[in-house]
Amino acid sequence: MKIQLKSLTMVNFMGEANRTTIFNLDAPTPIAGANGLGKSRHFEAFMWLLFGKDSADRKDYEIKSIVNGAPLQKCECSVAGELVVAGEIITIKRSFVEQWVKPRGCSEQIFKGNQTECTWNGVPVKVGEFQKRINAIINDDIFKMLTNPLFFATMDWKIQREQLF
Repeated sequence: MKIQLKSLTMVNFMGEANRTTIFNLDAPTPIAGANGLGKSRHFEAFMWLLFGKDSADRKDYEIKSIVNGAPLQKCECSVAGELVVAGEIITIKRSFVEQWVKPRGCSEQIFKGNQTECTWNGVPVKVGEFQKRINAIINDDIFKMLTNPLFFATMDWKIQREQLF
Protein backbone atom coordinates (compact mmCIF):
# COMPACT_ATOMS: atom_id res chain seq x y z
CA MET A 1 0.00 0.00 0.00
CA LYS A 2 1.41 3.37 -1.00
CA ILE A 3 1.38 6.03 1.74
CA GLN A 4 2.41 9.64 1.06
CA LEU A 5 2.57 12.59 3.42
CA LYS A 6 0.99 15.58 1.71
CA SER A 7 1.26 18.14 4.54
CA LEU A 8 2.20 18.37 8.21
CA THR A 9 1.05 21.16 10.52
CA MET A 10 2.53 21.73 13.98
CA VAL A 11 0.92 24.14 16.45
CA ASN A 12 2.88 24.85 19.66
CA PHE A 13 4.67 21.53 19.19
CA MET A 14 8.22 21.36 20.55
CA GLY A 15 9.00 25.01 19.83
CA GLU A 16 6.98 25.48 16.64
CA ALA A 17 4.35 28.18 17.14
CA ASN A 18 2.58 27.35 13.88
CA ARG A 19 4.27 25.69 10.91
CA THR A 20 2.84 23.90 7.92
CA THR A 21 5.09 22.00 5.57
CA ILE A 22 3.70 20.99 2.17
CA PHE A 23 5.38 17.92 0.69
CA ASN A 24 5.90 17.25 -2.99
CA LEU A 25 4.10 14.02 -3.91
CA ASP A 26 6.01 13.58 -7.17
CA ALA A 27 9.57 13.83 -5.80
CA PRO A 28 11.35 13.87 -2.44
CA THR A 29 10.89 17.06 -0.42
CA PRO A 30 14.24 18.11 1.05
CA ILE A 31 14.23 19.38 4.62
CA ALA A 32 17.56 21.08 5.23
CA GLY A 33 19.03 23.80 7.39
CA ALA A 34 21.23 24.65 10.32
CA ASN A 35 20.90 22.93 13.69
CA GLY A 36 17.86 23.88 15.74
CA LEU A 37 15.64 24.91 12.83
CA GLY A 38 13.22 21.97 13.05
CA LYS A 39 14.43 19.20 10.76
CA SER A 40 14.14 16.46 13.38
CA ARG A 41 11.02 18.11 14.78
CA HIS A 42 9.16 17.17 11.59
CA PHE A 43 9.91 13.48 12.19
CA GLU A 44 9.03 13.74 15.90
CA ALA A 45 5.75 15.43 15.00
CA PHE A 46 4.90 12.76 12.45
CA MET A 47 5.70 9.98 14.95
CA TRP A 48 3.54 11.62 17.62
CA LEU A 49 0.71 12.18 15.15
CA LEU A 50 0.67 8.54 14.09
CA PHE A 51 1.57 6.70 17.27
CA GLY A 52 1.48 9.11 20.23
CA LYS A 53 5.19 8.46 20.87
CA ASP A 54 8.52 10.02 19.98
CA SER A 55 11.25 8.45 17.87
CA ALA A 56 12.71 6.84 21.02
CA ASP A 57 9.34 5.09 21.58
CA ARG A 58 8.49 7.18 24.67
CA LYS A 59 4.89 8.14 25.44
CA ASP A 60 5.75 10.59 28.21
CA TYR A 61 7.92 13.42 26.94
CA GLU A 62 7.49 17.18 26.62
CA ILE A 63 5.70 18.06 23.41
CA LYS A 64 4.54 21.53 24.41
CA SER A 65 6.59 24.53 23.42
CA ILE A 66 8.78 25.86 26.26
CA VAL A 67 8.89 29.60 26.95
CA ASN A 68 11.09 31.03 29.73
CA GLY A 69 11.77 27.52 31.03
CA ALA A 70 8.12 26.48 31.39
CA PRO A 71 5.65 24.80 29.00
CA LEU A 72 3.06 27.07 27.39
CA GLN A 73 -0.33 26.86 29.08
CA LYS A 74 -3.90 27.40 27.90
CA CYS A 75 -3.06 26.98 24.23
CA GLU A 76 -3.50 24.36 21.55
CA CYS A 77 -0.68 21.85 21.12
CA SER A 78 -1.34 19.71 18.07
CA VAL A 79 -0.06 18.03 14.96
CA ALA A 80 -2.21 17.55 11.86
CA GLY A 81 -1.37 15.70 8.72
CA GLU A 82 -2.82 15.11 5.32
CA LEU A 83 -1.92 11.71 3.92
CA VAL A 84 -2.62 9.99 0.65
CA VAL A 85 -3.23 6.30 1.40
CA ALA A 86 -3.79 4.08 -1.65
CA GLY A 87 -5.02 7.15 -3.57
CA GLU A 88 -7.42 8.31 -0.82
CA ILE A 89 -6.78 11.59 1.03
CA ILE A 90 -7.02 11.24 4.80
CA THR A 91 -6.76 14.19 7.20
CA ILE A 92 -5.75 13.29 10.75
CA LYS A 93 -5.02 15.34 13.84
CA ARG A 94 -3.77 14.63 17.37
CA SER A 95 -4.10 17.34 20.02
CA PHE A 96 -2.77 17.56 23.57
CA VAL A 97 -5.46 19.48 25.41
CA GLU A 98 -5.24 20.96 28.88
CA GLN A 99 -8.23 20.51 31.18
CA TRP A 100 -8.97 23.61 33.25
CA VAL A 101 -11.83 23.72 35.76
CA LYS A 102 -13.25 26.49 37.89
CA PRO A 103 -14.32 24.98 41.23
CA ARG A 104 -17.43 26.36 42.85
CA GLY A 105 -16.59 29.36 44.97
CA CYS A 106 -13.21 29.98 43.33
CA SER A 107 -12.47 32.94 41.12
CA GLU A 108 -9.66 31.28 39.15
CA GLN A 109 -9.41 28.15 37.05
CA ILE A 110 -7.32 25.21 38.26
CA PHE A 111 -5.33 22.88 36.00
CA LYS A 112 -6.88 19.40 36.16
CA GLY A 113 -4.61 17.53 33.71
CA ASN A 114 -4.06 16.82 30.03
CA GLN A 115 -6.07 14.84 27.55
CA THR A 116 -5.31 13.61 24.04
CA GLU A 117 -7.95 14.24 21.39
CA CYS A 118 -7.92 12.89 17.84
CA THR A 119 -9.83 13.59 14.64
CA TRP A 120 -10.12 11.56 11.45
CA ASN A 121 -11.24 13.53 8.39
CA GLY A 122 -12.51 16.24 10.72
CA VAL A 123 -14.58 13.87 12.88
CA PRO A 124 -13.57 13.39 16.55
CA VAL A 125 -12.61 9.79 17.35
CA LYS A 126 -11.41 8.14 20.55
CA VAL A 127 -7.66 7.61 20.83
CA GLY A 128 -8.08 3.81 20.73
CA GLU A 129 -10.13 3.98 17.53
CA PHE A 130 -7.61 6.41 16.02
CA GLN A 131 -4.74 3.98 16.78
CA LYS A 132 -6.74 1.09 15.35
CA ARG A 133 -7.22 3.00 12.08
CA ILE A 134 -3.52 3.97 11.92
CA ASN A 135 -2.46 0.36 12.58
CA ALA A 136 -4.73 -0.74 9.71
CA ILE A 137 -2.60 1.49 7.47
CA ILE A 138 0.83 0.64 8.94
CA ASN A 139 2.12 -1.17 12.01
CA ASP A 140 4.26 1.07 14.25
CA ASP A 141 7.14 -1.42 14.44
CA ILE A 142 7.29 -1.74 10.65
CA PHE A 143 7.15 2.05 10.29
CA LYS A 144 10.02 2.43 12.78
CA MET A 145 12.11 -0.22 11.02
CA LEU A 146 11.62 1.62 7.72
CA THR A 147 12.33 5.11 9.05
CA ASN A 148 14.85 4.61 11.87
CA PRO A 149 18.01 2.62 11.11
CA LEU A 150 18.74 2.20 14.83
CA PHE A 151 15.32 0.77 15.75
CA PHE A 152 15.97 -2.82 14.62
CA ALA A 153 18.97 -3.11 16.95
CA THR A 154 16.79 -2.16 19.94
CA MET A 155 14.24 -4.92 19.29
CA ASP A 156 14.24 -8.18 21.25
CA TRP A 157 16.33 -10.81 19.47
CA LYS A 158 13.32 -13.09 19.00
CA ILE A 159 11.41 -10.34 17.21
CA GLN A 160 14.51 -9.52 15.13
CA ARG A 161 14.72 -13.15 14.03
CA GLU A 162 11.00 -13.26 13.27
CA GLN A 163 11.29 -10.14 11.09
CA LEU A 164 14.31 -11.53 9.24
CA PHE A 165 12.59 -14.83 8.47
